[in-house]
Amino acid sequence: MSESVISSPKGWIKAKDLKFETVKEDWKKLTKIFLISCLVGTVGEGVMGWLIRFAIGDFLWIYPNSPFITTSLYVIPLWGLAGLICYSVFRKIGVLP
Repeated sequence: MSESVISSPKGWIKAKDLKFETVKEDWKKLTKIFLISCLVGTVGEGVMGWLIRFAIGDFLWIYPNSPFITTSLYVIPLWGLAGLICYSVFRKIGVLP
């Protein structure tokens, strides 16, 4: 039976060499980023939709079946995913440590 290997920036590492505490801390950080992105993205979309409506007198986008009109509960996970993607890209290009 072969051992599991994982790609990392420093090369290939064996799965048994991973420390549980590091993985646990990464999950905590990613969960926090996901939840904050969900909140900020959803609230930001709703606020921007209403500000644009007051500025030009019409909605640029609406969610017809949503009580919030300019945002929806269905897009909350998408905002969280967008936050994780931005975090990954910023880490990859060196903006974040």
